[in-house]
Amino acid sequence: MNKIYLLDCTLRDGGYINNWMFGHNRISSILSLLSQSYVEYIECGYLTDQSESSPDSTKYTSLEEARSLFPALKSGQHLAVMINYGAYNIDRMPGAVSDEPIIRVCFHKNDAKDALSYCGKIIAKGYRVFLQPMVTMNYSDEELLQLIKEVNEIGPACFYIVDSFGSMELSDFRRLLFLADHNLKSQILLGYHAHNNLQQAYENAKYMVSAELIHDVVLDASVYGMGRGAGNLNMELFASYLNAHFGKSYSIDKFLEIMDEHLKPIFSEKHWGYSLPFYLSARCRCHPNYASYFSEKNTLSYQSLERLLMSLSEEDKVSFSKEKAEAYYSDFYGNKGDSNGGL
Repeated sequence: MNKIYLLDCTLRDGGYINNWMFGHNRISSILSLLSQSYVEYIECGYLTDQSESSPDSTKYTSLEEARSLFPALKSGQHLAVMINYGAYNIDRMPGAVSDEPIIRVCFHKNDAKDALSYCGKIIAKGYRVFLQPMVTMNYSDEELLQLIKEVNEIGPACFYIVDSFGSMELSDFRRLLFLADHNLKSQILLGYHAHNNLQQAYENAKYMVSAELIHDVVLDASVYGMGRGAGNLNMELFASYLNAHFGKSYSIDKFLEIMDEHLKPIFSEKHWGYSLPFYLSARCRCHPNYASYFSEKNTLSYQSLERLLMSLSEEDKVSFSKEKAEAYYSDFYGNKGDSNGGL
């Protein structure tokens, strides 16, 4: 049977909820509790040149800054940071030493060629790299196979299927999983990063671990599902499932402690999770921030919100732009009406 690992992304993906300002003490406590949970991979946040340095933030301007927060790890645990391709100059990155974190790199489809070259340079510095092609569903079978061929050439530690918009039904996931599992080099881990707009994260994850894949697998999850849009696969739920059915020994109480002490106060002010706007964004296969932006206007019925989301060009759906969102909204507001309430 292949090996199954979990990666906690609470401090990174969860940062979309609170602008990554968790506070220094809360960051340190969450990292310590995650270490005690025995989760195999712990993502500490983003590595970026595009933010100011702050001890209260999980956006770091250097590896040294991130490293200062690292907790004592249990055997078999690894730390990770993520780079949005184009947001960090890797010329500043020193050669890796034994305690370096894993570098996760996410990139859009139109940046894939340059992003793979970028990742190759990080690998050459001695780092383990996890590759994450955002909105993997936007790749045709032929395009995904070509991407995997190029991934095999640079040899990262892990390659992901990424459901950026939470729009991946099980049939979609099975197709992508089959292509990746049968064409990715066997020594490369196969990962899955889910968003929960259609409430599919748990079902897809269960399928992945029971599918008798060739590859060892890594599944991303966050405590209490904290993450952008409708949030992520719930760590406490899926870790419990793996404990019950796959012989894992995650300390669920540590996840619950994180929920109780650290995430509930944030949730009381800034909710995340399933909602009608995020369902519609997944249905329309567009960035969830558009759904948030339009719904906060409080002028649109759900029919109008769906029509507005569908009016976005395929290119614009991939990356959120406040300026473009406002332009689409103004055009829709000026030209269309809705007899069912709102516009």
